[in-house]
Amino acid sequence: MQKSPRSTVVRGWRWLALLTAAVGATLALGVLPQFGPAAQTRHTQPPIWATAISTADRSTNNPPSVSLYESRDGGLNWTKLESGFTAFNVPSMLSATDGWTSGQTQTGALYFGQTRNGGQTWTRYFGSKDLVGLDFLNDEDGWRSMTNLPSSGQVSWKIYRTTDGGLHWIPVFQSHLATLSATSAPFFVNAQEGFILDIEGPEWDVLETQNGGQSFRRLTARPLGGAGVSPVGVTFTTPRRGWTLVASTGAGAGGLNFLMTSTNGGRTWSENTALPKLATVEQFDFLTANDGYVLAPVRTISGRSAVTPVGTRLYQTTDGGASWRLIDQSQSMTLTNLVFLTSLKGLAVEGSRIFETEDGGRRWHRIAQKPDLDFQSLWSLNQISRLSQ
Repeated sequence: MQKSPRSTVVRGWRWLALLTAAVGATLALGVLPQFGPAAQTRHTQPPIWATAISTADRSTNNPPSVSLYESRDGGLNWTKLESGFTAFNVPSMLSATDGWTSGQTQTGALYFGQTRNGGQTWTRYFGSKDLVGLDFLNDEDGWRSMTNLPSSGQVSWKIYRTTDGGLHWIPVFQSHLATLSATSAPFFVNAQEGFILDIEGPEWDVLETQNGGQSFRRLTARPLGGAGVSPVGVTFTTPRRGWTLVASTGAGAGGLNFLMTSTNGGRTWSENTALPKLATVEQFDFLTANDGYVLAPVRTISGRSAVTPVGTRLYQTTDGGASWRLIDQSQSMTLTNLVFLTSLKGLAVEGSRIFETEDGGRRWHRIAQKPDLDFQSLWSLNQISRLSQ
């Protein structure tokens, strides 16, 4: 696969949790999954990375420590690379060896980090009090958005750009945002045109650049959002079709989520995404501008916020989100962390179990189970998926 579509940090629940703290703030019939035995032979696979909590860590740490794991055989076997992996952004892996991430240490220090050996070790760069969002268009062109977190006064916002895979970062933009404001990770459609969210409390605006990050203009006539919701990044599958995943954070919401979309380049946004009303959207994933998926774990809410997983719905679009169809519905498993290695082959996890599809998500087979691990996130190289990893 050539070096164009890549993933960003949209699937960043740790990023969302940190950002929220920092700024203060139907049923359709589907096809039941068909289970089968693990494949007897495995072809050479691109690397897959995961964060997971081990049984030992869960019993000895409060909160439990998250470790970074790698699989070289399509998810059958996993090797621990680094313990105490504290990234809140899922890493952007540019190749099997080179990648970037940003995060927060257990002591609260913010950083962005680099690996040159496939995640075995990370060099962490610590700024002042900057919240860092990263985006790579390919294995050379990338952007870093940095917003500081002062206790009072305006927020300083800086954009850095690299054209050599992160060897050198050049400042291209500096401005100020409102107090208690921060930005999402940027998302670039090409080397010049990109988008970013300016998030202030429960509301956010969409900003656009047409010159590679040297200047930005506000697209939205009025802020999006409101009490009890918060966006999880922004992405565009075409220069006009944009998407954001919104998490409900109000009392009683139980962590429910939904999609918003724009069809005019980010100027206006709507919850009318041609999907059924799915409050439990957890992940959406476009492989091309036309082909994409929405993973919607089915949950039951009890009390004010307790959520019980009770199944999965997987929707597919082949026309850029103009229409969606339910291709999988299961009450026997609750899949999370969908990642595609090719347009047909994908992986997902449920706790300690790893599932695989080889037909674009219509049928799933359990290929492995790791009783000592609880998988938290899953991703592969940024050459196919643009949104989810």
